[in-house]
Amino acid sequence: MKQNYLIKKGTLEADNRNSPIITEGRELLRGQGFSEGHIEFFCDRMIAVLNDYSERFGAGIEIEYTIRKRFGKAQAVIYIPGENYDPFENGNDSRRRKIEKALALNIYSQDATIDHAYLMGRNIVTGSIPLEKKEKSLLKNPYVWATILGIVVGFICLALPKEANEFIVEDIMNEVNKVILNLLTGIMGPVIFISLMSSIVALDSVNDLTNMGFRIFRRFLMVVLFVVFVSIGVSILFFSTLGDGGLDFSPEQIIDMIIGIIPVNIVSPFLENDTPQIVVLAFIGGLALLLLGDKTNKLEEIVHQCNDWIMKIMMLVNKILPAVPFLSLAIAIGRGNADTLLKGWKFIVASYIIFTVILIAKAIKFKIATKMSPIEVLKNMKKAIGVAFATASTTAPLPPMYESAEKMHIKKDFASFWMPMSTAMLALKTTVNVVVATMMMTDILGLPISISFLFVLTILATEMSLASPGTVGSWVIAFNAFSISTDYVGLFTAYRLFTINYATAVNIAYNSLELVEAAHKMGQLEEQGSVDSATQNI
Repeated sequence: MKQNYLIKKGTLEADNRNSPIITEGRELLRGQGFSEGHIEFFCDRMIAVLNDYSERFGAGIEIEYTIRKRFGKAQAVIYIPGENYDPFENGNDSRRRKIEKALALNIYSQDATIDHAYLMGRNIVTGSIPLEKKEKSLLKNPYVWATILGIVVGFICLALPKEANEFIVEDIMNEVNKVILNLLTGIMGPVIFISLMSSIVALDSVNDLTNMGFRIFRRFLMVVLFVVFVSIGVSILFFSTLGDGGLDFSPEQIIDMIIGIIPVNIVSPFLENDTPQIVVLAFIGGLALLLLGDKTNKLEEIVHQCNDWIMKIMMLVNKILPAVPFLSLAIAIGRGNADTLLKGWKFIVASYIIFTVILIAKAIKFKIATKMSPIEVLKNMKKAIGVAFATASTTAPLPPMYESAEKMHIKKDFASFWMPMSTAMLALKTTVNVVVATMMMTDILGLPISISFLFVLTILATEMSLASPGTVGSWVIAFNAFSISTDYVGLFTAYRLFTINYATAVNIAYNSLELVEAAHKMGQLEEQGSVDSATQNI
């Protein structure tokens, strides 16, 4: 099927998983060459919305729908006659969709959106998601070409006369690189604030936040701290050893940093790019909106719209981010520092060791805590892990994760709350990359590190993971915090190309084990079965 759209009439069914709008849409997208993981990601959201409408209005209601590929996106527009019914506000799966919508434009996601409107007696549901084509090869990755061109241009500049070299490298490329990194730094504060507050506002009530949210957040915090300690331990084997005369923080500075997380006003944290204070402001703002409840519906909508707006800006910034590794590599080589590139093997090998260690350690802890087989759980999640490895996305694996969680009898509400939040706030890739890159920078600059430095690095890496500003943004923030040059951010972006697929797969595997263990400990298993029995029967 090679046509780009379908315009048809149909009916709502009791269970729309196999309805024509889904099956025909799936075949359309498959015929266009899109990957199965992204197709299921799109269809999963539409099925849940259609099922809500069929329960509300009854099966057999006639509908009209359009499905098409447009500008690299899969898009479905469904027209459902009847009273105004918004599935994001009062549908059976509303909380999951609220959270997903709040997180949808997070820079880690695939920019998936489902929106509702009401016009002339019809509910209009529009679903849209960018889909990557199956045949997309590594050589079509802009970061790969940026890396290759950066190396080539760097050696060309190195061969130029001194005056020409300095003009191109220092006066042009270095200044452009600073502008891009400054733009990224400037946007990070609003990104963290709005996305985190929007995530909190997406919860249904303060009870959701206190009864489940705090317990999940506590688990996330423990996971991130564990990953930070493993990352530091492995990194010490490859990079600068502990010693004097390098990066250090006095006890007074550390105490001031801890006390200083409470902002004195709502403006200075953004002017000074103070990430801890921004996180505190976002949490207080989101909690206040939850406490006010329905009185602030309009304000909540503004928060979500601001989230869409700021993330769209971030997406535009991301379009030019491949210029960062290009410029960084060209500048490093053009300055005669090509030997620095050879140290990249340390970054790559350290990252692989860290991700392997944390997954093995998690599997052992899982076995001890639940008496279940981690291998069986990972087998059930193999589709999600495979999608993660193939796409290097932590969002694309969500649909198969939901499906596997249901088969393992994990309560739907719990899984719906856990998985979107873990995607946004359990960014193990970011945690590892912040630690490894920071430790490598001290090695490149020849700066010994102190115990107090490791303490501050632990706090900073934890904040970067939970606040989720993205890996490149986290490097910029971390290097600025330690007064380290951001010139090498692009260098680490190039190194990350060699680890990102494995890191993403481990991230999803770890989150899967965490999901099952948390469900076991928090009593979130359906009474009719257990995860253990389910894993033996699938």
